[in-house]
Amino acid sequence: MSIKNIRISLRHHRAAVSARQDMLRQLSVYTTPAEIEEMLAAVDGQDSPDADLMREVLGDKLARAYRDSARPAFGMHVAA
Repeated sequence: MSIKNIRISLRHHRAAVSARQDMLRQLSVYTTPAEIEEMLAAVDGQDSPDADLMREVLGDKLARAYRDSARPAFGMHVAA
């Protein structure tokens, strides 16, 4: 791989990271599973790189929301 190809690859990687961070920022207002599922339904059937990224980010947020809701609140005792 040449230096030119490495630079191009790094440029593409940086653009992808920037796009994901921007998408995370835009979707940060959707926090509950219901809100996230509604947004997933809105992009269902859309075929574009932005829709794919949105589904990926929302899927991660949904998994995190469910994982966080399964954890006991800080300081609460859970009977065994």
